[in-house]
Amino acid sequence: MLNLKQLLASCTMRDGDLGQMMVRQGWLRPGAPTRADLQEGMRTAESAQLGLWTGGWRIR
Repeated sequence: MLNLKQLLASCTMRDGDLGQMMVRQGWLRPGAPTRADLQEGMRTAESAQLGLWTGGWRIR
């Protein structure tokens, strides 16, 4: 049965993982639980105030 509350997918392109690239640039926030590389990418984007992280809000 399809869980409509959460749908997990992976999207790759010639240069690598599209989701990972968007997380590192601050345009996506990974859900929990998630891969360690996505968590690291989110912390990097947050500390550099990229994308969504320019607004000064924090995740609780």
